[in-house]
Amino acid sequence: MHRFSLKVLLLLPWLVTLLTLPVLAVRPPIREAPRILNGSEYGVGRTIPDLAFKDLHGQRSRLSLLSENRPVVILITGTGCPLCKRYAPSLARLEKDYAERGVRFLFVNPNKAEKRNKIIKAVGTHNFKGPYVLDTQQSIIRSLQAKTTTEAFVLDSARILVYRGAVDDQYGFGYALNAPRKTYLRDALNAVLAGDSPTVTATSAPGCELWIDGEEPAAIETPSAN
Repeated sequence: MHRFSLKVLLLLPWLVTLLTLPVLAVRPPIREAPRILNGSEYGVGRTIPDLAFKDLHGQRSRLSLLSENRPVVILITGTGCPLCKRYAPSLARLEKDYAERGVRFLFVNPNKAEKRNKIIKAVGTHNFKGPYVLDTQQSIIRSLQAKTTTEAFVLDSARILVYRGAVDDQYGFGYALNAPRKTYLRDALNAVLAGDSPTVTATSAPGCELWIDGEEPAAIETPSAN
């Protein structure tokens, strides 16, 4: 009896391991979706400076010339971040849908490491029409106080920031939906074009965290989505 009990004790750790393996196998992945934020705490309502920029083709311009008293959408993007890649077709659709309504789009890539030929190929693949800027000096993202590579900024005709945050909630860390449940950017644009203020003025934007030279990274935190 004593010998049997000793064998059971020796086998107990193995039994515990075997019993916990199925539980570990079905543990759900980390899920992170946009979270609604207080816009006033994230710069909504301030006037964005008349930023100068040079696009991929060397054409120089500035926000005031781009907008010509029309709303402007500034999209932080890239070709390396997985969520940027997923959102690229959505950005192209948004640009096409709102072009006839006078909205101008500016694409900003702040990643110094990305190859120019890869970026040019991505622009052609998705048929982006607005200026695409390599913000290697980080002047644009610094002025916007951008946090992640999927963040969108909506400026009204006076260059006042009226919305910042996620495009929608279709993609996030650990999940992908067939269609978005919340269309934050579209809702903000529709409100601005109607002469109203967006109901939601700021959200977090799950994406790759931006590192601005000389500053500590300060990505907007987002909780796990259920």
